[in-house]
Amino acid sequence: MKAMENELQDKVKVERGVLNSWYMEVQRTKDEADKYRKHRERTLGHESQLHLAMKEIEQLRVALRQAEEHAHYQSYDAPNELIDLLKRTYHVEELAFEVKRRSAESAMLAAKDQMNKISKMQRGFFGAVRIAHTGCMD
Repeated sequence: MKAMENELQDKVKVERGVLNSWYMEVQRTKDEADKYRKHRERTLGHESQLHLAMKEIEQLRVALRQAEEHAHYQSYDAPNELIDLLKRTYHVEELAFEVKRRSAESAMLAAKDQMNKISKMQRGFFGAVRIAHTGCMD
């Protein structure tokens, strides 16, 4: 158990490092695009502004492509052990539900039988009196 915990912690540290490096890479590209935007805002010539805007757009595309690529690597696939445990848990819960359902159905049937007996007793001539006096008539 300890070995698995240590391995998991090491894996989390490595993943954090990778994520941090990916973030820094995307951030550098965005900063470069921001540099082009600021330079474009200070430039007076229309032609040079257009050229800088195109460079800015290209840098933003690169940053977006990198972010999408990194997000793809971050997609989560559940471990097989977890999937097996979830399947077993599902089957156990399913069996427990069936037992509870059957007991509820049998309780409902017993209650219906009792209600039928009571309604038959009430239909008789002295039914109401019997029910009121617990079935004993003197």
